[in-house]
Amino acid sequence: MWPVVIAIAVVTPTFAVSAPDADAILQQALDNYRAGSSAPSVAMTVHRPEWERHLKLKAWTRAQDDALVRFVAPAKDAGNAAGSAFSYNDLAKSNDIITDYTHRHV
Repeated sequence: MWPVVIAIAVVTPTFAVSAPDADAILQQALDNYRAGSSAPSVAMTVHRPEWERHLKLKAWTRAQDDALVRFVAPAKDAGNAAGSAFSYNDLAKSNDIITDYTHRHV
């Protein structure tokens, strides 16, 4: 008697998986960086050829639509705020990296 060999072929469907869109990857990274909200404290130095200025501010953001920035130093600017008339992008110009450039996978 000859041995009987039973072969079972497992067939799995193959799907063409395309790489995620480069713009979508960048947008997701920015969204993750921004998170749902943030409350950073920032020290900023403005350098100009004739002068230099140091500012400290506290900011609060909620998603991409709401932002409030309040200056805490120097004393002459402390208490001034920029808020409801400004969007997050108005203040940070962070969306410029998405709109001003063409992205691709390398």
